[in-house]
Amino acid sequence: MSNDGQSPLRKTFSAGGSALSNAAAEGWGGVSVLHDLQVERLSRWLSTEPGLAEGSRGVLDVGCGSGFAQASIEAAGLTYFGCDMGLHGRETSAQLFWCDGTRLAVRSDALAGVICLEVAEHVADVDALLREIQRVLRPGGAAFVSMPFAQPLHEEPRDFWRWTEHGLRKVFVDVGFTDVVVEPRGSLLSLAQHSLGTVVVGIASRLGLSDRWAVRIGRWTAGVLGRMPLFRRPLRVFPHGYWVTCRKRATAIPNSSSRGLDESPAPRTPGPSD
Repeated sequence: MSNDGQSPLRKTFSAGGSALSNAAAEGWGGVSVLHDLQVERLSRWLSTEPGLAEGSRGVLDVGCGSGFAQASIEAAGLTYFGCDMGLHGRETSAQLFWCDGTRLAVRSDALAGVICLEVAEHVADVDALLREIQRVLRPGGAAFVSMPFAQPLHEEPRDFWRWTEHGLRKVFVDVGFTDVVVEPRGSLLSLAQHSLGTVVVGIASRLGLSDRWAVRIGRWTAGVLGRMPLFRRPLRVFPHGYWVTCRKRATAIPNSSSRGLDESPAPRTPGPSD
């Protein structure tokens, strides 16, 4: 909750539709080196980002899926909020609401931070997504966004984009973010390990092993390879993906693209109901 005791959310919704989903990062704790790198980098950002340290302590997870990032956010002493097109059975939580990524039922200037993990490539209007993230952040608030680069097609047909380091920097700066830093994440080797973990878990399941044993075998392969620096080191010219950290300007600059969104009614989309 914000310091005044008022929730930053305008309205909560029941879930509907298919997941916006950061599914590539869910359920892979200890199985995928890529997942482990994601959790480590997110935790470091949560503990060191000065934009999260004062005032409202709310952090919104856009495309939260099953909410794997919630534990990291709450461990940092922050208040977790999540939104997605499908909430995986968690529709009754007051901390969750329905969204499609481009219209967020959140008051303007309300949140200390926003994270958006492995989601942007599935949003057709990325500029609208980033403008909404910027709108709901308080001045000086911070965002942490991740997206793939060397990643096979997935969740088709809603797999629209792959960006280079330079393209990402331009997109975020053009929207109006400041202090934009783009970091490469992983390589083809870490992607291969992630794919191997997927195959191993799948084979174990087909052999009739329980989910617990299938995941245990997958974690063993990740444990062996994940200790090798070669599988964790980013390859700048051909990374698996990127992390972007940025901030909203401490003094907001009005622009026509964001003006009026806070006064508009909450989004009405077939499927969700209030």
